Parts: sequence; structure tokens; C-alpha cells
Amino acid sequence: MDKKNEDIAVIEDAEQAIIIEEQENLDRLKAQIGEDIGKNMGSIFQALWRPLTGWLLGVMITIGSIIQPLLDVAIVDANTLHEAVLAFISLAVLRTFEKLKQIDTKGIFKKWL
Repeated sequence: MDKKNEDIAVIEDAEQAIIIEEQENLDRLKAQIGEDIGKNMGSIFQALWRPLTGWLLGVMITIGSIIQPLLDVAIVDANTLHEAVLAFISLAVLRTFEKLKQIDTKGIFKKWL
């Protein structure tokens, strides 16, 4: 009977050790996933917002310079178009500055996650 109780205790200890080890592995995986998400958030954001602003500016310029004169309708105000072009040029200058100063913008979201 003691041998059987000892065997059960050994098995329970082994099961408990396995559970603890698996929980530690799970915690490590969660931390790794959090780091991966932090890395990818920066690259996804950078990959999407710059082309989106370019396309929006292209649509505004197309509307303002081609469609408006053909339809003789004021869809986009000239001042708004100029402001958008200047804002886009400012973003391009900012990106050039980041490149020249070698500023790491890929991990910008890590501190918020």
C-alpha cells in the first residue's frame, strides 16, 4: 500500500512539474507574440499610411485639375488642394530627415504595447 501511495505521489509531482513547465512555456510564447505584434504594428502602419496619403493626394489633384474644369463644378477648393500638397511635401521632408538622421521609426509602437 505504501509503494502504491509513493507511486501516486511521484506521478502527481511529475504532473505538477509538467504543468508548471508548460505554463512557463505559454508565458514565454505570449511575451514573444507581444514583441512580434509590437514590431509589426510599426511596419504595418508605415506601410499603409504613406501610400494612402499619396493616393488621396493623387485623387485630389485629379479632381482639382481634370474633373473640375470638365464639369465646371467646384468640388475641391484650390486652397484646400494647396494645403494638401504642402502637407504631403512636409511629410516627405520629415521622412527624408528621419532617413538622414537614421531615426528608428519601425519600433515606434513598442512603448505603447
